Amino acid sequence: ENQLSYLARGSAAPEVMQGIYWMDQTGYYQTRPDRPDQAGEYEVVPGKSAWYKTFPHNLPSAAAELLLSFGPSTYDDESRCWLASMRTDQWLWANSTGTAVGSVSWADAARAGFLKFCFDEAMSEISIYRQPCREDEESSSAIDLGQRIIPRPWGLERLNRQPDKIMTRYAAYQIVDGLGQRT
Repeated sequence: ENQLSYLARGSAAPEVMQGIYWMDQTGYYQTRPDRPDQAGEYEVVPGKSAWYKTFPHNLPSAAAELLLSFGPSTYDDESRCWLASMRTDQWLWANSTGTAVGSVSWADAARAGFLKFCFDEAMSEISIYRQPCREDEESSSAIDLGQRIIPRPWGLERLNRQPDKIMTRYAAYQIVDGLGQRT
């Protein structure tokens, strides 16, 4: 209840999976002009980039998700994938209902099963799949959600794509590193 598990330094998982991330879905922090580390090239449509002074946030509405970690999931070196459950201490939700239910998204998370995160061969992009609840299901049953994560120096860039179009994006900032230190 008062703790969020996370992968620590020394785990077999890639460093980008270690620590805790704040999902800034409202764009509060990522569009600030005093964040020069966010200036750079960002993909505007698949395969084409443009220069931005600040992070190009465009998520029109925020979900009740607040924090994300990838622990205590098991990372598989061979497939470059790991599973995460939105119903465990890997995800922290805002209580948007004022009741014991907590979040209207909580019921959806229960039906979703697991999210499966897989790196590409270059380890430069992560694809997100929906995996049925049974961990031993074959990966062929995973559904590609068109969601991607791009590791950045400041955290993670989260993209929602459709063919030939980037629909939405927001940043997830690493707020605790793999050593348990605030960043």
